[in-house]
Amino acid sequence: MGLRALVVAARLGRGAGDAEGPAQQDAVSDLQRLRFDDRGVEISTTQGTRRLDWTAFSGWIDLGIGWMLLGPRHELPVLRRGLAPAEAERLQALLGAHLVRQERPRR
Repeated sequence: MGLRALVVAARLGRGAGDAEGPAQQDAVSDLQRLRFDDRGVEISTTQGTRRLDWTAFSGWIDLGIGWMLLGPRHELPVLRRGLAPAEAERLQALLGAHLVRQERPRR
């Protein structure tokens, strides 16, 4: 695939800003920055940076508006808003390569 990393910036609880360059978005003070690669995800906020390997998650769910990465100790929402269609496809391909897709819970 040739993808080294996919960077997503999301306003906490509100979605992402405009894309800047291929698969990248800038983070500002109230954003979290998620960097996805073949090792896992790096989460950066104004509080600091944390790295979670793919093994920290057991699967993922497509929520339509984004994805929820699931694990025994971690849940990580990732919103589609602000991602170009090609970036969303690349992220979903990364998720599919490293995690098991799970069915969305029924109400």
